[in-house]
Amino acid sequence: MTGELMARSWRPGDEDAFTPRADFLKAANLQPFNDETARRTLAYTLVRDTEPEVVLGIAGLTCIEPDGWRLWARTADLRPREWAQAGVLTGHVLDWFHRTLPQARVSASAADAVSRRYLEALGFVLLDGDEMGLDGAIYRILERAA
Repeated sequence: MTGELMARSWRPGDEDAFTPRADFLKAANLQPFNDETARRTLAYTLVRDTEPEVVLGIAGLTCIEPDGWRLWARTADLRPREWAQAGVLTGHVLDWFHRTLPQARVSASAADAVSRRYLEALGFVLLDGDEMGLDGAIYRILERAA
């Protein structure tokens, strides 16, 4: 056991095994994670490699249209080092995804400059236009091509 952040396949109940950050709970790109969403999602779970395992969040890619997917995440309040590790793990997931489905487009939304820089570091570029979230906030849309 290293205590490092790791990704594993999502299992039912993982979404209830941690307390999400408040800003993630109200974000526009997060729908309730239920059986319907799970059928359209490639989800993974972020865990701290300890005994017992500690679930720190869930993330995934949800199919929103043919060849169109949305990247999302719901996490606990991570430490700075864990954010960096989560970025590396997400980059690996995105690389695998684009090797598997090379024509797919992946979009994500950012509510603030920190989120935008995080997504840009993963290869996302800002698209024209914004979307208004259910919470009334304006979200910038970014996209990552293969």
